[in-house]
Amino acid sequence: MSLHVFPTLVLTSVSSIDQGSLRVTLLTGHDMHGVDRGGKSDPYAVFTLNGERVFKSSVKKKTVNPEWHEDFLVSVVSIHI
Repeated sequence: MSLHVFPTLVLTSVSSIDQGSLRVTLLTGHDMHGVDRGGKSDPYAVFTLNGERVFKSSVKKKTVNPEWHEDFLVSVVSIHI
């Protein structure tokens, strides 16, 4: 797991804003940390965009190698200066 920290962006003028869609497909997880007594876990994934939660996957019970095969669409904004 990695943590990415980005500086705050302050815009003084914007010439255009485009909006589009991003399709994300969550496939599998491998060798995840088991936290239950039997060394398994109940993993799920949460996707955030700009600090806002845009998707939460289903929970996969008692596994450290979950398979989701779930996809979702999220709106994204592109700002042109």
